[in-house]
Amino acid sequence: TFTYEWKMSTNGITYTPIPSSDVEIYTPPAGLTADTWFKRSVTSTDGIASCVLETNHIKVTVINFSPGSIASDQTICEGTAPAPFTSVAASGDGSMTYQWQISTDGLDFTDISLATGPTYASPALTADTWFRRISTATIDTKSCSELTNEVFVNVITFDPGKIGSNQTICQGETPAPLEETDPASGDGTFTYLWQSSHDGTNFNNITGATDVNYAPEPLTQTTWFRREVTATLNGRACRLYTDPVIVRVNRITPGTITGTQTICEGDTPAEITGTDATTVFPPFIYQWQESTNEGMSWDDVPADGNDRDYSPPQLYADTWYRRLVISTVGTTTCMEETNVVRVTVINFDPGAIEEDQVICENTPAALITSITPTGDG
Repeated sequence: TFTYEWKMSTNGITYTPIPSSDVEIYTPPAGLTADTWFKRSVTSTDGIASCVLETNHIKVTVINFSPGSIASDQTICEGTAPAPFTSVAASGDGSMTYQWQISTDGLDFTDISLATGPTYASPALTADTWFRRISTATIDTKSCSELTNEVFVNVITFDPGKIGSNQTICQGETPAPLEETDPASGDGTFTYLWQSSHDGTNFNNITGATDVNYAPEPLTQTTWFRREVTATLNGRACRLYTDPVIVRVNRITPGTITGTQTICEGDTPAEITGTDATTVFPPFIYQWQESTNEGMSWDDVPADGNDRDYSPPQLYADTWYRRLVISTVGTTTCMEETNVVRVTVINFDPGAIEEDQVICENTPAALITSITPTGDG
């Protein structure tokens, strides 16, 4: 009659009996944490005689290893790559292999293709992302896997908002204030800095312009404006820019006119000529004006005074002339004026002599008296 007793050892030398192991086949308990040897003692009893023999031993090799660790949590700007993760390699029994995993919610992880080294450098990220590493130790054909800690990459995502709309002004005018139509939103604490550009490409900071809105100074040339929005989180600052708005300045160069002259009363002046005007946004029109009070008030000349040059009619008094250049873009009309030329009209009274008389032949006439001429000249 056979009876059994199983024994175990943690060094393959010293064995201790396993309680309640009097079975032919023994199932080791779960949760072995170290290499363990097993053997079975068999007792054969015949009558009063008993004999004991032991089997060979069986070794259960327990793969003990540490998966290592990865580091570290960090905060980055949207569209940038995190710093490469540092690594403490796995250590312990067996040969080690690795597989990195990624998650966008910290719960469901998927393998990263080709990311099988002890370290990993992530590409640019656009959303919060978690990373972990599976370390696998293999002895013979048995593989055991454990997870490292998780690394969280906090990606600052935000919208810089929108500012105002395009506008057109005349040279030297002040644009309407630039006010946000959509506020900045998203991660972090927001600060602002306004920038301007004369080519729409190269922008420069505007000193002191750090509010949500901005009121530009008067402008003499077309200017682009945008707002730099800085979102700061965990000590990390990220910058985005609003779409620029353009303030178009309708800059007019009115040209010059020549024709200052002096004429006699009732004469027709020589033509007043002008150089060509230019404007940023053609077309434009000319309008000549005249004044008889030294430019204190002006009146448009008739319709034929819409040419570059102007031929005044007969004049009977000093008259001043200037030319307006008028350009309209959308609902904005801009106007510049040339220099002023003066046509001086010589007005005078020739005076008089008096008076008719009748005399006898060969007698002297009485003294002819006169009234002195008065007026210009």
